Amino acid sequence: MGQGPELPDKKTEEARAFLESINTGDLETVRRMIRSNGDLLFAVDYPASAVTREHPEIAEYLARTELQRLREGTVPKTRLHDVIHDLGEAAHVSTGYRGCESLRVEAAPVIAGFLAHDHWGVRYGAVSVLAHHWDMKQCAPTLQQMGLSDPDEFVRHLAVSAVGWLLRDSRDADATQYLLGIFRDPAQPAWVREEAYEGLVGIWQGEDTAHALYMRKSERKQVRRGDAERAGWGVQGGRQTPLDREAIARAVEAYENVWEEFVDWNFVAQIEKEAG
Repeated sequence: MGQGPELPDKKTEEARAFLESINTGDLETVRRMIRSNGDLLFAVDYPASAVTREHPEIAEYLARTELQRLREGTVPKTRLHDVIHDLGEAAHVSTGYRGCESLRVEAAPVIAGFLAHDHWGVRYGAVSVLAHHWDMKQCAPTLQQMGLSDPDEFVRHLAVSAVGWLLRDSRDADATQYLLGIFRDPAQPAWVREEAYEGLVGIWQGEDTAHALYMRKSERKQVRRGDAERAGWGVQGGRQTPLDREAIARAVEAYENVWEEFVDWNFVAQIEKEAG
């Protein structure tokens, strides 16, 4: 006899029921299920941020439960980034649930504690939440240091980006000197120097100008990427002559260095003078 369809196990059924209770706004059932099995919180992807608009009371309950688990140190290591991200999204300054302001203030020191975590992905998530989700300007000095010293290049890049974002429109002298130092340092990776320049634009000329710069760069990068691909970048198989490889290298370099075409050196000289 042939085997019938495989039946879902108890954990799968429980997770499905938990998700249904979240989506239907059944707060009492959500609470009861969490009290019975607290790890259900990790059986569903991003449970709090999924219902910030439809069911803010459930988003509040789940976000505060996540915060408590972070405080206790009982979030599984494999889910730390996801929980930090979910909490960040649920209490986002623009799209978070109604009344999430107090949670942000309460949670910020807890999330800041993960800036020193040994896994780069957890540090990356903490930087993203504190800066781009919660706009915690008081974290800028800490993120400046991370932009110089974090062992992971992705984290350093995000930290430098976060400094420019947090201090946009401020003309902050300390942040200006910091970003100028990175921008002027040829030992820094090109994409980190690029982020430092964009941050300077945001700090001195405002968020709208920085965004317009980003969009112009993105359009030019698409053109340069097309040139590199037509030259053979990313093509698998086949033989390449030395001339082919040289052409590809030139095209890829042009793509990676597009941002330099958009540097306004008069602007750089002006802020160097004004920032002292």
